[in-house]
Amino acid sequence: MLAAALLTAMPLDALACTQIYMGSDLTATGDTYVGRSEDFGTRYAKCFGVQEPMTNPTYTSEESAFNYTFEGTTYRYTYVRDATAEWDGTGTPAPYSEAGTNENGVSLSSTETTYTNDAVLAVDPYSGEGIGEFNIADVVLGQAESARDGVELLGSIVDKYGSDHANQIIIADSTETWVFMQLSGTQWCAIVMPDDVLSSNPNMGSLQFKVDLDDESVCLHSERLVEVAEEAGTYTTYDDGTMNVAKSYGESGTANVRYVQGRLYFGVDMVEGTDYTVADDRVTSIADPQLMFSPGDSAEPISLMTALRSYAARGEQSDSPAVNANISGVTAIGSQRTTETHMFQIREGLSSDIATIEWIATSPAEFNVFLPVYGALLTEVDSAYYPDSKTLDVSHTETDGMTDYDGTVLNFVFMDINTLSDANRGTVAEGVRAYLDVLQESIIDQQEQIDAAMQQLPAGDQRTALANEAFQAVTEQLYTKADTLLDEIRDYVAAGDTTEPFVPSDYDAAADAMVEPFVYADALSAPTITAQPASATYEQGATADDLTVAAEAAYDSDALTYQWYVADGAIESVEDLSSFTAIDGATSSQLAVDTDTVGAKTYVVEVTNAAGLTALSDPAIITIEEPATDPGTDPSDPSTDPSKDPTDDPTDKPTQRPDDTKKPTGTKKPTGDLPQTGDSSFAAVAAVATASAACLGAGVWIMRRRMN
Repeated sequence: MLAAALLTAMPLDALACTQIYMGSDLTATGDTYVGRSEDFGTRYAKCFGVQEPMTNPTYTSEESAFNYTFEGTTYRYTYVRDATAEWDGTGTPAPYSEAGTNENGVSLSSTETTYTNDAVLAVDPYSGEGIGEFNIADVVLGQAESARDGVELLGSIVDKYGSDHANQIIIADSTETWVFMQLSGTQWCAIVMPDDVLSSNPNMGSLQFKVDLDDESVCLHSERLVEVAEEAGTYTTYDDGTMNVAKSYGESGTANVRYVQGRLYFGVDMVEGTDYTVADDRVTSIADPQLMFSPGDSAEPISLMTALRSYAARGEQSDSPAVNANISGVTAIGSQRTTETHMFQIREGLSSDIATIEWIATSPAEFNVFLPVYGALLTEVDSAYYPDSKTLDVSHTETDGMTDYDGTVLNFVFMDINTLSDANRGTVAEGVRAYLDVLQESIIDQQEQIDAAMQQLPAGDQRTALANEAFQAVTEQLYTKADTLLDEIRDYVAAGDTTEPFVPSDYDAAADAMVEPFVYADALSAPTITAQPASATYEQGATADDLTVAAEAAYDSDALTYQWYVADGAIESVEDLSSFTAIDGATSSQLAVDTDTVGAKTYVVEVTNAAGLTALSDPAIITIEEPATDPGTDPSDPSTDPSKDPTDDPTDKPTQRPDDTKKPTGTKKPTGDLPQTGDSSFAAVAAVATASAACLGAGVWIMRRRMN
């Protein structure tokens, strides 16, 4: 009831939730980006988790007398929720879910508060038993098998129970993104968002859109949508007779500076005095407000980074204090009142379990980092970083950001970073934002590697395991980076020396890079050895080829390190390094081989990635043999002594081969084991004999030995 009272008492700018949509035709990746930031109050605790399936759940609400029981078992889904302690502390009912993705790949972003005009409400007032934001996400995510199914489900509930307030809700899957509009007590309309438009809605129910109400492929709506507006006397059409739903139901004359900020962010030229008016440094009216728009003519395809940062837009593109929150106290999309932000990256052509990646940031988005989540697969969340909403102690929210928290709650770390960066904008904010941008870009890059691995896995347990491991790894490493950053900000603020602006120790400003890399992807996968060192045999003292290994990391192959090991003897299989000795200085991908000592040695190399995960090569056995004795120099046979001329002793001269003219004719075969003409062994022997022509006797000896 308190929340409902606040809705009616607050000025529109105070309800600063902003819903942003970016169609796939406009993005660099060809993906749809859609989500919402929720603003309620500074330093307000939010919780992220997984709702396990429930059997025959009953949904009730403190905002109305809504009471609905689902007969069956719900689907598993992720959620963002308030901490119970932020309410009355009883946990009955539990704080509601606001956003998430269910195991069918259906995503929902709830809710964007909007307003209905008084004339319609006189005919069709909000329902005291109607469904509102406290229940929408839990009901739809628990039951929807597709986005369209979710729209039809929510529509049927509004038809039966009504709505307790006007809202816009995103319901999406890999094929469609719907905006569902609770328009009045019992009337609703849902439209499919086109791929070639943008949308930025700052709580304005008056944003116009044109849709064919009879085309169910793009629009679903309540049965009496037209009739209720006609009864209220507000029914309005476009020139061609198509109903203007927003003008018929919305509260006219509403204005919001965040409408201007959102369009400026995407390169739309918003002209003061033409597109909007200003009075007393506040935006007071919007000319022809539209739900959908195109980017500016010079706008480039929207990158994932640009999409995420849109939720922190503050009107930086304008010099007007009525628009730019950095030079005035005007409300902004990127406000310190933001309690959480979520954005769904929706990819076409992939199975529903991996088609959508949630990007979540609890606490204000301005000085924050979004984490990627496979919401349809996630089954585990580490309570050390994401405490359960029913058990989280929220007393830390009452501090000023300088007080340390005895725990690892990620929400609290970024809450404090935001508080201190905002309070010290002239000295701290720029360095913090630059560092967090580098960190965010690194996570985006590595997520691509994780996603490539995910797509190679079969659907089922292996994908679920990777989803859980990836989220745990990125959470742990982000916490470590963020906690160190927070400590340094506190030390800087406490020192009181603002001669130089704050720069995080982990930030190389000249290179715009982290000093110590973020190793999210490499923490999940050991290096892959792509070329193994090869075994070989050499004569003692001979020049040997270097042993070489080639390896790749999941993300940062340049950060791979190497250590070669050696053991005496020929070892065909290596399970561990217990019998090996590290070779001093052998820390590259190549190793020079020593051939001075006769015998066999086995070499292996251990490859280590930036996260400390290792891969061990196959063994390479290097055998060193004594030099072979030349059979032509047997000291016991004077005839083979190279110091003597064989012609000196006529008795040692070999029998001369007869000339060709004296060869026997006919078909008689040579006697003995002499090879036949054309025999490959004979050709080999002949080649050896020719090469040894300086010593004919030696050549004949070789020939006889080869034939025997």
